[in-house]
Amino acid sequence: MFKIADYGNDTECANGEELMASLREKYAGKSVSIHYRRKSGITRTEFVDVSTEGHVTDSYNGNDFNLADVLEKAAG
Repeated sequence: MFKIADYGNDTECANGEELMASLREKYAGKSVSIHYRRKSGITRTEFVDVSTEGHVTDSYNGNDFNLADVLEKAAG
């Protein structure tokens, strides 16, 4: 389970596909955070920027958002 947080305009997503679709459709042109819980119980937060065209990048380093890495962290 993932939660996209945008100052009260939050969206919960069940999987990575839903996460990416929500980011592109609902948060284009915004900077948001993604919260998810690891199996250990620790909550992780990723900060991303979504361009008006729907391209998702890491807010800190400008690299493409790595969904596979996040899914791996959420599973492990």
